[in-house]
Amino acid sequence: MAPRAMVTLMSLLLFHTGHAKCPYEQSMLCKLQANMKPVPLNCIKGYKVQYSDNCHIEAITFYTVANKQVCANLKAEWVRETLEILQYEMLTHI
Repeated sequence: MAPRAMVTLMSLLLFHTGHAKCPYEQSMLCKLQANMKPVPLNCIKGYKVQYSDNCHIEAITFYTVANKQVCANLKAEWVRETLEILQYEMLTHI
């Protein structure tokens, strides 16, 4: 492989790896729109945790059945309770 192609390939791989750890859109969403009110369990279809070791903030994004993304503080009590219920439901439905 030519040196120029190798440099281009390495640059793309480094960008992709860094982008996968902390997507810019996700971190901006959580910085600007942290939700304080609980999301009803029947509205949640999934979630993704964002830890502060990869990004500047520690948060969780809930994906709703209405295809919305709701960001919340990972340390909030309602978030911890919701995660416990979701994890229990996931284990009992296997």
